[in-house]
Amino acid sequence: MAAYLIVDLDRLLRQFNERSFPVDLQEMAVALRGRAALAAGVSSEQLKAIAAADWSIHRDQQPRLEQTFRAARYDLFTIPKSGTLADNLHGYYFANDPDKVSELILVTVD
Repeated sequence: MAAYLIVDLDRLLRQFNERSFPVDLQEMAVALRGRAALAAGVSSEQLKAIAAADWSIHRDQQPRLEQTFRAARYDLFTIPKSGTLADNLHGYYFANDPDKVSELILVTVD
Protein backbone atom coordinates (compact mmCIF):
# COMPACT_ATOMS: atom_id res chain seq x y z
CA MET A 1 0.00 0.00 0.00
CA ALA A 2 1.38 3.39 -1.00
CA ALA A 3 -0.01 6.83 -0.23
CA TYR A 4 0.88 9.83 -2.36
CA LEU A 5 0.41 13.58 -2.00
CA ILE A 6 0.92 15.51 -5.23
CA VAL A 7 0.99 19.30 -5.06
CA ASP A 8 0.59 21.15 -8.37
CA LEU A 9 2.70 24.05 -7.14
CA ASP A 10 2.72 26.22 -10.26
CA ARG A 11 -1.06 26.41 -10.42
CA LEU A 12 -1.39 27.03 -6.68
CA LEU A 13 1.16 29.86 -6.71
CA ARG A 14 -0.43 31.43 -9.78
CA GLN A 15 -3.85 31.35 -8.07
CA PHE A 16 -2.46 32.88 -4.87
CA ASN A 17 -0.72 35.65 -6.83
CA GLU A 18 -3.79 36.43 -8.96
CA ARG A 19 -5.90 36.83 -5.83
CA SER A 20 -3.18 38.65 -3.87
CA PHE A 21 -3.39 35.97 -1.21
CA PRO A 22 -0.28 35.91 1.01
CA VAL A 23 0.92 32.40 1.89
CA ASP A 24 3.66 31.16 4.19
CA LEU A 25 4.98 28.42 1.93
CA GLN A 26 6.74 26.52 4.69
CA GLU A 27 3.56 26.37 6.76
CA MET A 28 1.59 25.35 3.70
CA ALA A 29 4.02 22.55 2.78
CA VAL A 30 4.09 21.12 6.30
CA ALA A 31 0.32 21.43 6.78
CA LEU A 32 -0.50 19.79 3.45
CA ARG A 33 1.81 16.87 4.23
CA GLY A 34 0.42 16.40 7.73
CA ARG A 35 -3.21 16.61 6.70
CA ALA A 36 -2.70 14.32 3.71
CA ALA A 37 -1.06 11.71 5.95
CA LEU A 38 -3.97 11.96 8.36
CA ALA A 39 -6.52 11.63 5.54
CA ALA A 40 -4.65 8.65 4.08
CA GLY A 41 -4.34 6.96 7.46
CA VAL A 42 -0.55 6.67 7.31
CA SER A 43 2.31 8.29 9.17
CA SER A 44 3.90 11.34 7.64
CA GLU A 45 7.03 9.27 6.97
CA GLN A 46 5.03 6.72 4.96
CA LEU A 47 3.42 9.38 2.75
CA LYS A 48 5.22 10.04 -0.53
CA ALA A 49 4.89 13.80 -1.02
CA ILE A 50 5.66 15.31 -4.41
CA ALA A 51 5.87 19.01 -5.29
CA ALA A 52 5.37 19.30 -9.05
CA ALA A 53 6.43 22.51 -10.79
CA ASP A 54 8.49 23.99 -13.56
CA TRP A 55 11.35 24.55 -11.13
CA SER A 56 13.38 26.62 -13.60
CA ILE A 57 10.95 29.55 -13.30
CA HIS A 58 11.16 29.58 -9.48
CA ARG A 59 14.94 29.72 -9.09
CA ASP A 60 15.03 33.42 -8.11
CA GLN A 61 12.26 33.43 -5.50
CA GLN A 62 13.08 34.01 -1.83
CA PRO A 63 12.79 32.02 0.31
CA ARG A 64 13.77 29.42 -2.20
CA LEU A 65 10.88 27.12 -2.99
CA GLU A 66 13.11 24.14 -3.58
CA GLN A 67 14.65 24.41 -0.12
CA THR A 68 11.27 24.95 1.51
CA PHE A 69 9.72 21.84 -0.01
CA ARG A 70 12.83 19.70 0.42
CA ALA A 71 12.91 20.65 4.10
CA ALA A 72 9.29 19.48 4.37
CA ARG A 73 10.38 16.12 2.84
CA TYR A 74 8.83 16.49 -0.60
CA ASP A 75 10.29 15.02 -3.76
CA LEU A 76 10.70 17.77 -6.34
CA PHE A 77 9.25 16.77 -9.69
CA THR A 78 9.86 18.93 -12.73
CA ILE A 79 6.84 19.25 -14.97
CA PRO A 80 8.08 18.86 -18.53
CA LYS A 81 7.04 21.49 -21.03
CA SER A 82 5.43 18.84 -23.22
CA GLY A 83 3.13 16.13 -22.00
CA THR A 84 0.84 16.00 -19.04
CA LEU A 85 1.54 15.90 -15.34
CA ALA A 86 -0.43 12.68 -14.87
CA ASP A 87 1.39 10.76 -17.60
CA ASN A 88 4.80 11.88 -16.41
CA LEU A 89 4.08 11.13 -12.76
CA HIS A 90 2.76 7.69 -13.68
CA GLY A 91 5.89 6.87 -15.62
CA TYR A 92 8.25 8.12 -12.93
CA TYR A 93 6.52 7.10 -9.70
CA PHE A 94 3.56 4.78 -10.02
CA ALA A 95 4.73 2.39 -12.73
CA ASN A 96 7.90 1.57 -10.76
CA ASP A 97 6.36 1.34 -7.29
CA PRO A 98 5.94 -2.29 -6.21
CA ASP A 99 3.25 -1.23 -3.73
CA LYS A 100 -0.30 -0.73 -4.92
CA VAL A 101 -1.39 2.93 -4.70
CA SER A 102 -4.02 3.01 -1.99
CA GLU A 103 -4.37 6.77 -1.53
CA LEU A 104 -3.72 9.53 -4.06
CA ILE A 105 -4.25 13.09 -2.86
CA LEU A 106 -3.90 15.83 -5.47
CA VAL A 107 -3.70 19.49 -4.48
CA THR A 108 -4.41 21.83 -7.40
CA VAL A 109 -6.82 24.54 -8.44
CA ASP A 110 -8.30 22.68 -11.43
